[in-house]
Amino acid sequence: MQAVVWDGRALGGATVTSGVYVWRIEAEETAVTGTVVVAR
Repeated sequence: MQAVVWDGRALGGATVTSGVYVWRIEAEETAVTGTVVVAR
């Protein structure tokens, strides 16, 4: 099992605002999509 940790920052390094964010992870022939809610 592997884990991915997100620090709540955008690509430029700024902290993201409250909202619902969609994530997607692709590895070999598998792709998984989900959402994460950020409440500040």
